[in-house]
Amino acid sequence: MKIEGDDLIFSTGKKVYANRGIVGLGANGDVTEGYDGGVDTILDKCCRRDDPEYVVQADELVELADYMIAEWNGVRALAVSYREVESPVIQRLQNSPLTRWIWRWWRNAETGEIVQVRRWRKLGGAWTEYQ
Repeated sequence: MKIEGDDLIFSTGKKVYANRGIVGLGANGDVTEGYDGGVDTILDKCCRRDDPEYVVQADELVELADYMIAEWNGVRALAVSYREVESPVIQRLQNSPLTRWIWRWWRNAETGEIVQVRRWRKLGGAWTEYQ
């Protein structure tokens, strides 16, 4: 399965419209597309449920789910690698009335390598990032 432009393209060759290639999952389990559309699936109780030309069938739905799980796992891995390293020392410094500058860093969770450093300053009691 792949997403090209506005189409979900399944291994069966079926193309299903998804505005801007956006696919979502509604709170009730409905497959959504774009910002306000829906994708008809075999799980829906719609009038075209038995029409394989228009409705995503069970095998295609599994394919879509596997694709989206892989995409979200990639996002998760990236987010995990950018978790902020907090230490008790940083927290004490932030709460000190004498502290004016703080350097904060993020480490890759797997390698321990520092991937991002930012400098923050205290202005009027609020911390703001300093460029």
